[in-house]
Amino acid sequence: MLELIKEKLNQVCIIRNQEELKQIKPTKILSIDIETFGCNGEPGDCAASLHHGVNSIAIGDMFGDAWYVVVNDGRDVPGVPLSLFIDYLNSQLIPKISVLVLHNSKFDLSFLCRRGLLLPEKLKIIDTWVLASIRNEGIYKSSKLKEIVQERFKLATETKTQVDEYLEKINSR
Repeated sequence: MLELIKEKLNQVCIIRNQEELKQIKPTKILSIDIETFGCNGEPGDCAASLHHGVNSIAIGDMFGDAWYVVVNDGRDVPGVPLSLFIDYLNSQLIPKISVLVLHNSKFDLSFLCRRGLLLPEKLKIIDTWVLASIRNEGIYKSSKLKEIVQERFKLATETKTQVDEYLEKINSR
C-alpha cells in the first residue's frame, strides 16, 4: 500500500503559472484543500485577520491525479494569481463536476467564495472533517486531518526530514 501511495505522490503536478492550470481537467468528483497564511505570514495564523490569505491549493480528482497550485494572493511570490485560479475554477471545473470534496468546507469555502468562487445550487459538497467527526467520535483526539493521520499511523510529520526517516524505516523492513 505504501508503495502505491509513494507512486501516486510522484504524479503530483506542481502548478506555478496560468498556462499550467490547463493540466487540471474536470471529473465528476473533485477535491480541494487550501493552505492559508495569517497576519504573521504563518500557515493558519490569525484566521480572522484581514491579512489572511491563500498561499496554495491542492486539488485531486476521482482517478487519483493531483495538482498543487502555488498561489499569489496579494503577496510577492511567484505563483498563479488567486483571481485567475478562481476564474479557472468557475469557468472550467465547477460547472462540470457534481461532487466537491473538502476537509473543513466552511473554512475553505469562506476564503474561496469571498474571492469570487461561484457554487451551483445542485453541487453536492462532502466535508471529510464532518464525516471524520461523526465516524471517529471518541476515537481520535482531534478532527483535524493532519492530527488524525499522525495519531492513526503514529507518524510525526512536522518536518520533511521526519517524513523521509519514517518512509525509509518502513521501506527497510
